[in-house]
Amino acid sequence: DGAGNPEDGGVGDVGDGEDGGSDNGSGEGVESGDIYPVESIPVSRALWDGHFVAKVSSNDTNSEAELLLFSLNEWEVTRDGIISVVDGYAEADITDWRLATEEEMKNLAIYLGHSSNINSVNSVITSVGGSRLTASKGYFCADGSRYAMMGTEQSGNTVDGSKYRLRLVKTVTVKVL
Repeated sequence: DGAGNPEDGGVGDVGDGEDGGSDNGSGEGVESGDIYPVESIPVSRALWDGHFVAKVSSNDTNSEAELLLFSLNEWEVTRDGIISVVDGYAEADITDWRLATEEEMKNLAIYLGHSSNINSVNSVITSVGGSRLTASKGYFCADGSRYAMMGTEQSGNTVDGSKYRLRLVKTVTVKVL
């Protein structure tokens, strides 16, 4: 069934949305808000309305889903620089982006950053002018005190003054018309 295999998307709670799961990791940081109408539920590792979809969690009827969007932009900053990036970041019409929880970023780092996926992910992201993911680099998560290493299962505490990569996430709900 591919459970746990990054090559086919069976990692943790990150996948293609076809398993009907709705777990978003630790449950922290999920925004409520607008429901975006769609003709069909988007798939992960693809674009939806100009945004990169990292994860899809469908409901039982597959008529509504939560999308975890991964920012097209990437920054290399110290912990002190996180707030200036998060504050006011927007992609097209979507605002209020956040840092990923540690569980979200660890799962995304394995799923998106795995050697079998990173080239196709980068191809999608750069096709709309986004920044390439960087393999084997630490990405901020949680409150900025932790990092997850892209393409691996490694994570740890950040070090004051050290630079890490930063990608923001946004959870949105879509509903089939």
